[in-house]
Amino acid sequence: MTTRTPLPTTEAVAQAHAAMLAECTAQGTRPTVVELARRLGLTNPTFWRHFPDTARDVAAARRNPGHGHERPGRLQRLEDENARLRHTNRELTTTLELAESVIQRLTTDNHRLRQELESINRVTRISDRRLAGTEAAEVGR
Repeated sequence: MTTRTPLPTTEAVAQAHAAMLAECTAQGTRPTVVELARRLGLTNPTFWRHFPDTARDVAAARRNPGHGHERPGRLQRLEDENARLRHTNRELTTTLELAESVIQRLTTDNHRLRQELESINRVTRISDRRLAGTEAAEVGR
């Protein structure tokens, strides 16, 4: 035969529940009904049978981990990494915009210098000549 374990009082269950929640928050873990029952010297079914409201509260806290049960260190590391990546992204965007403007200026300078060089050396562009001849032929029609 099994021996009967005396049931804890509602106050003892509430104290154990509060202590377990505090430990879980500090350790970054989620509470379980099995753990609370074990702390009180009960099996999981016995705990559910005699303290269903507390068991539902613990189960709900486990299903909703966003209520302060996340590791503070991990959350802080993620926020720091996110801030660092945003800062790097802003720097790279600024650098890219600067590079685009430099390329535009160099392209304009290159075009202007080529035109000056061609005019100094009296270079006639073939494409310009063909276009001029085509336009003249169309005007004569």
